[in-house]
Amino acid sequence: MPHDPNHQETILRLLKNLHGIEPLRELFWTELNYDRKNDGLSRQNWTDTAKNALAEDPVLFATGGTGAAFQVIYARLNSDRLLLTAERPVISKLLQDHPYTLFVFSNQEQTDWHFVNVKYDIENPKRRRLFRRITVTPYEKLRTASERIAMLDLASINPLACGLLFPISLWVGCSSTL
Repeated sequence: MPHDPNHQETILRLLKNLHGIEPLRELFWTELNYDRKNDGLSRQNWTDTAKNALAEDPVLFATGGTGAAFQVIYARLNSDRLLLTAERPVISKLLQDHPYTLFVFSNQEQTDWHFVNVKYDIENPKRRRLFRRITVTPYEKLRTASERIAMLDLASINPLACGLLFPISLWVGCSSTL
């Protein structure tokens, strides 16, 4: 799909007004063409550090790809700030069961957001993971964020990109996007 400036402007508008869960739903479920989900993920067997970092259980928010293998998980931090030290243990726990995931974190008031992609070294998966973030707050310039997030539109991703099957190609595309 060629670059559509109107589509990117819609995403930019949504990011500028990302206060609460409704604009996030519109972003993923409508503009980025992900399948709707709204499944709570229990924190029952989590470490206290990871469990206490969140205000509530995370939510499997949206999916895409063959067999819904690529997932978007939303987690609301138990803080008024986006703390990387709070996000890391949550991501590490969730990656155990959700390896191909875009993580979306908000502060407790749902005014500040991180879109986090975890990039693996495909040649050596035991190497350190790279956490890439897009920050969305009322104080950020969001042009680049809207460009990057627009690239996650399922309607524009080739399911056979790089000769790989869909969930992997989406994840690889996401890894290079963020």
